[in-house]
Amino acid sequence: MVEGMISTEEKEIGDDRFTDLGNAMKLVNKYGSTIRYASIFGWLMWGNDRWYRNAQSHIDRLCHSLFSGDFKTALMEFVNAGGELRDVKKFATHWHKSRDAGKLRSMEKLARSHVEIEPSTLDSDCVLWSKWKKW
Repeated sequence: MVEGMISTEEKEIGDDRFTDLGNAMKLVNKYGSTIRYASIFGWLMWGNDRWYRNAQSHIDRLCHSLFSGDFKTALMEFVNAGGELRDVKKFATHWHKSRDAGKLRSMEKLARSHVEIEPSTLDSDCVLWSKWKKW
């Protein structure tokens, strides 16, 4: 599937599909199993065997990836995935605006609360905590 297109998860977004919150939910739906946010660490990303801190540049790339690529392909995917023809103009406008740096930052900030973890949970498992301490 082309980045930025409607997936089965995105259909759950409903009316927020063409908003910054909808974009945040796209990010969480696609990458939520490998990203977390902790207030004292910032963004975390899952590597092969542990969580890594200072993952802001990784998150920035993930946000950008949702709206990168060829628009014509994205539009065809939108229609083929069940997007209504009456929404094509709205989709096009939203897709192009979502590539703006401010919109990407808004998506990232809104996604935080959906993958946020309490730092105290990180030391609940001695094995996992020992991997944290290797930083």
